[in-house]
Amino acid sequence: MDAKRKKELKNQARTLSAVIAIGKQGITDNVILQIKNYLQAHKLCKVKFSKDVADEMNLSKKEFSKLIAEKTSAELVNQIGFIIVLWKR
Repeated sequence: MDAKRKKELKNQARTLSAVIAIGKQGITDNVILQIKNYLQAHKLCKVKFSKDVADEMNLSKKEFSKLIAEKTSAELVNQIGFIIVLWKR
């Protein structure tokens, strides 16, 4: 993804609220399926995760974000704190 497209997607994501939250249960098959379904319908998705989930997996926020993007076959557009923006073509 080029810088121009990434900037456009970041701007679009500003108005979105996090529709999917990853809590104590972590990255389950159900969470991955929900993200994939949402991306299929909307192409752009905000996901919020808790600090505890990343800590339990011994991953940094950045590593955890990349893992979610990998598992959902999406591109990581942006990450601010514990909120990530994913995009699927």
